[in-house]
Amino acid sequence: MDVFDLVGRILAGVMIGGLCGSMPLIVGIYLKRIWLGCIGMAVSMGFGLLMTLVLYRPAFLSFFPSAAMSGLIYLLSRKQNKH
Repeated sequence: MDVFDLVGRILAGVMIGGLCGSMPLIVGIYLKRIWLGCIGMAVSMGFGLLMTLVLYRPAFLSFFPSAAMSGLIYLLSRKQNKH
């Protein structure tokens, strides 16, 4: 693996992970749980890097943890709003 391939994989993982991570961030901002949205975005970016650098899979698969984090943020905010 040369330097250009490594840099390209890092950039692709961060950019696509950040794009997918915007979904839990938007949900977190909307439901006033910004710190959970930031955690969801970081998880998605980390998963995007993991997929491109370690597993050599497409980075768009970071959509699945971002969707799971969005659902978790929704469920946590719904549970806290009931009380």
